[in-house]
Amino acid sequence: MTNSKIRARYPNLESYLESLPFWSSTDQKANDKVSFLFSRFPASRSTLNAPSYDEKMAFWRGVLTEACGLGLLGEHVLSFDADSLETKFKRRGLVPLGLGTVLADMERTGDLIPLAKYKQRSGSPQGWASWAVSSLIVAPLSWGISQITGGGEQPKSHSMHGAHVVIPLVKETAEALLETIRKDAHYASDHVLSMSNFQEQFDRAAEARAGRKPSHLDFELVQVYLQQSGNVLIAEDPTNSERGIVKVKPLTSSQSSLVITSTDRGIVTLKSTMAMLHKQVDELEERIVDLTKMAQQRLRAGQKERALYHIRQKKLVTQVLEKRLHSVETIEGIIGKIQSAETETEVLTAYDAGSNALKSFIKESGLTVEAVEGTMDKLQDALADQAEIDEAMAVGQNMILKPEEDEDLEKELDALLAEEVEKLPVVNTELAVEKAEHPTVTGYVPPVAAPAKPNAASSSAIPIATHELDAELDALLLEDQISAMGATPSVGKVSQKKASRDQIPEALLA
Repeated sequence: MTNSKIRARYPNLESYLESLPFWSSTDQKANDKVSFLFSRFPASRSTLNAPSYDEKMAFWRGVLTEACGLGLLGEHVLSFDADSLETKFKRRGLVPLGLGTVLADMERTGDLIPLAKYKQRSGSPQGWASWAVSSLIVAPLSWGISQITGGGEQPKSHSMHGAHVVIPLVKETAEALLETIRKDAHYASDHVLSMSNFQEQFDRAAEARAGRKPSHLDFELVQVYLQQSGNVLIAEDPTNSERGIVKVKPLTSSQSSLVITSTDRGIVTLKSTMAMLHKQVDELEERIVDLTKMAQQRLRAGQKERALYHIRQKKLVTQVLEKRLHSVETIEGIIGKIQSAETETEVLTAYDAGSNALKSFIKESGLTVEAVEGTMDKLQDALADQAEIDEAMAVGQNMILKPEEDEDLEKELDALLAEEVEKLPVVNTELAVEKAEHPTVTGYVPPVAAPAKPNAASSSAIPIATHELDAELDALLLEDQISAMGATPSVGKVSQKKASRDQIPEALLA
């Protein structure tokens, strides 16, 4: 949800409370719910009252945290004043009587800390670390155990005075700020910012979450949290708070602590100067536009001298603008060279790490020139042995299969073919020719030839039935007629005819 939608939805605390399911309802069930939530907590939490006790505690903890984060409890979005807190949640004459117990419980679990104690702890890293361990680790752990067992010391009622910091909100805002800065940081120099730029980044991150501009106190709370967590180092300028230097720890950095160097200060100076020059360039461009309009107005009014004055002023401003742009280009070039040097340094570091890793791998794997040469010699010997084996196998096969035996096999195959030819029947060539002369005549019946007289040449031939030849030739005629009409015989019929044609003697087909 954007900040404008958040403010439109919850412009004040009353509108936020009205969004709760039962707050604005007037039925008996809603009234009973409000009476339960507005009543005091029992003197102690036991196994019998644990469900109702925890439900009421979770409700008020959630409401206080969310309302504070939306800036509905005061001018801050990370802290609130406990004074008159009960009257802010007044409903139809009723005020919640258990808020003191809720604040005490939040302090015990480390979700809430008085502002004075927060600033006091921030002055000493040891004090902050001790508070962080006791409040963020030990206290929640003991509280969780007490919730399970139903025992443990119950929180005393809070005094309900003074400003208090909501730690989960501070942590959430600080992490969002770090994410914003690191997302736009592509070089090491991008992790160094001026204090004014750092505050602008914070304002955008906090406003995107809360829907309103944070206060200066909110900015101080986040600064303290980030410094004590080790993610940010701030060097303030006692003469000018906006000239401080902020260094953000990169996400992949392995450094245990941050140090602001002279290089960092130089980079911040360059960035601040470039930001100032950009602002001057924008103002000069606007000034040129205004002078041009004024000169045009004077010309329309016939005031030539005044128009010339504005034109001369425009030329002077244009000259200043050109100088400022040249300065911007120079500074941008310097920053670009710094970033290029950073990249080259990182690449060189990667080269060094890669070469060390390669050397270590070669050393651990035993990969040496001698080992490679020995392996290649073994491979050549193995290939030579294999070639000798193949040659020996070929010689053995030639000895087994002699050329004389191949000639005998060829002769035996020719004798078998001759026997098959002698078994073929004698074909009536005159009938075949007569059929061939009339291939397309439908219903043609060839004349019956007179029986041939046997003679010496044909007496030894094997007779063949005439009706077999007629059937075969009729099939061929049918196939030709189908082909002439453009039809294609089926695969089965063509195969059958081909098989029948193969049975016709070569003498008939010649």
